[in-house]
Amino acid sequence: MLFGQGVDDMDPIPALTFGPESVPLSVLDLAPVPDGGNAGDALRATIDLARHVERLGFHRFWVAEHHNMPGIASSAFGYSVGC
Repeated sequence: MLFGQGVDDMDPIPALTFGPESVPLSVLDLAPVPDGGNAGDALRATIDLARHVERLGFHRFWVAEHHNMPGIASSAFGYSVGC
């Protein structure tokens, strides 16, 4: 649930674009681990965000991969995709 509303309850919106050339917009997430939370909490929030931005019509959802950062859940790509 994101912002008090279930993502699946939302109606799809046409793709978001910006400018006269209609450049498709994307989202980049770092998957930060919240204070008092763990990597699982961060990855669940990332999944919720991905679903939400998909419903909003963003073109692509990216997850940044940063190594050796304990406060970042996307520090190991295989872990974040469930390998």
